[in-house]
Amino acid sequence: MVPLCKFLSRHLGLLDVPGGHKAHEEATPLLGGLAVFVSVWLTLGLTAYQGIVPWSLELQGIFLGSTLIFVMGLVDDFKEISPAPKFIVQIGAALIVVIHGVSIDLFLGENIITYLLTIIWIVGITNSFNMLDNMDGLTSGVAAICALIFSMIAFRQQDGHTAVMTSVLVGSLLAFLRFNFDPSELFLGDAGSGFIGFFLGSLAVSAHYLQYSRLQHLPIITPILIFSVPLFDTASVMIIRILEGRPVWEADNRHFSHRLVELGLSRRAAVLIIYLVAFTVGILAVFLTRVNLADALLLLLHGGAVFAIIVLLEYSSQLPDRQRDQK
Repeated sequence: MVPLCKFLSRHLGLLDVPGGHKAHEEATPLLGGLAVFVSVWLTLGLTAYQGIVPWSLELQGIFLGSTLIFVMGLVDDFKEISPAPKFIVQIGAALIVVIHGVSIDLFLGENIITYLLTIIWIVGITNSFNMLDNMDGLTSGVAAICALIFSMIAFRQQDGHTAVMTSVLVGSLLAFLRFNFDPSELFLGDAGSGFIGFFLGSLAVSAHYLQYSRLQHLPIITPILIFSVPLFDTASVMIIRILEGRPVWEADNRHFSHRLVELGLSRRAAVLIIYLVAFTVGILAVFLTRVNLADALLLLLHGGAVFAIIVLLEYSSQLPDRQRDQK
């Protein structure tokens, strides 16, 4: 799909032009998300046709919702859409998933609270991966790591449905990363990053974490650890924007990756370090199926400590030399 998408991008004039807060030097094709979207759903369609994965009601909902997100992203790539309409469409897409039987299991049963939490979760993860897409290969690489960890957990839980879906996404993203890593030949665009976030956010809700687990009431820890990097990036950049008195949706160069570059790293090194952080913290989720509640909280604390170290390094680098020496 990649050669076709590169050709279509240039033929349609769908290029990301350098300027503003963008660091790339040449106009780059933006239809990379189409390659990921088609490869994922074409493969899943074939597995459903072969009877490997049933075309269940949940899978239909994720397909419809992710397609809506993808189409909206394409429109946004062609002609920028303001935040409010995008947010409304995201809520509608998440609602489609909920209507098709996907909802968060918080031992509260199916009610309006779990439905609302499911919509908030899916919309939040969708936007987190969209915001993370600010350097070559960052979103596609981190998403591949997240999907790989989800696949490992799904195999352990004998959740074949989720294992196949996440494995398909891993394969698609690794193939795309060949063309998306620095220097990138094409970008995901909002269509691709939005689709990836929505797909993973929906799978995180529909997956089973407790079938062969000692944990009884905290399945939510699993996706929090796996999605720690996009969640950290979104939370930290929103806090920075609020403290600086700017709208939270305003694009800038204050993301996790940009702050690592400010510490003196190259853009490629910053992306690789974020890969390592995503894997180091996310892989802790694999052990959640074998531990009790106290141990699970320790794993969560360990993951938080990793990000605390990062925040401390970032904060220290911003201090004047004399003030830093005194501290």
